[in-house]
Amino acid sequence: MAKNENNIGGLWLSTSQNPKAPFAKGEIEVDGKKIRIVVWKNHYKQDGDKKPDYQIEIDRREPGMVADKPKPEFTDDIPF
Repeated sequence: MAKNENNIGGLWLSTSQNPKAPFAKGEIEVDGKKIRIVVWKNHYKQDGDKKPDYQIEIDRREPGMVADKPKPEFTDDIPF
């Protein structure tokens, strides 16, 4: 069976009863790199808002997956 070139990944809906759990989790592939993602319901959206219904984030808790480089730690040293 041929792979659909438009398909970049899939999502699985959460079965957790915890209201702080993500709506869905999954994995997408971009330029040959697999990226784990989580989808959160936007609880701040109100009727009439143009805000998105869901937010998508890279799952940084998974080791070995593509993510932004960590930001350097803040130091209050002033170099002279």
